[in-house]
Amino acid sequence: HTFAATKRLSDVRFAADPDGARLETWEAWVWAMQTGSALFRTTVATEGTVECRITDRTLRLPATGPVPGADARAWLDAFYLATVCREQDRLTLLCNVPLDDLRRAAPADAYVFHWIQTLRAFWLRQPMDDVVQHLIATMETSHPHVATRTPGDFLNLIDHQPAALMHRLIAGDRDAFAKALAEALEHHERYWSDRSGAATTALYSRIALGPLALACLAHDSDFPVDDTSPYLPKHLLKRDWLGEFPT
Repeated sequence: HTFAATKRLSDVRFAADPDGARLETWEAWVWAMQTGSALFRTTVATEGTVECRITDRTLRLPATGPVPGADARAWLDAFYLATVCREQDRLTLLCNVPLDDLRRAAPADAYVFHWIQTLRAFWLRQPMDDVVQHLIATMETSHPHVATRTPGDFLNLIDHQPAALMHRLIAGDRDAFAKALAEALEHHERYWSDRSGAATTALYSRIALGPLALACLAHDSDFPVDDTSPYLPKHLLKRDWLGEFPT
């Protein structure tokens, strides 16, 4: 669908511009962010049409109600993209997508939904105790013997890393966050280098999307973040393109 296509375009742009230094790279990233948000804006609505900005146009798209493609994995991608673009209104909209809609869209391990609840509670500034409880639930349900739908190496090397970063972020431990980020990027490289001959999904292999989103949250909280990794486009991390054009 359109969200997958725009993510693939972003991947092509970052192949030639890993730092995100070119305007067309930012445009492709914004387009992916817009289509991800539009996917969920149309699924939350059940009748009529909704206004969505796509590239430089405002479109009226038909409300669809919940659809299979608007699942937990798509939600996480949309949330991470909007986080990097610092799209506060879109993030709030995503946080109001009913969790039951995501559960019905496609099956996933319990930890995925606990992680979504963690991000929602964090973004909506719910009591920190709530954020912590959701994060603990994420950790407790993300062991390979419990999370049987997710391949163990993907779980450990990819999916666990943003939650580990959130732990350090909410603890305010800058040194531990820096160490966890370095480890997350090493794990990302290890996971994808083992699959160098396989077809890869857009944004997953060239950019550590989850760690990048958490690094942006940390950067905006005045954490020092090492921007030298090829998996963290530094111009996106540092908000260099923010405000370049309406999004």
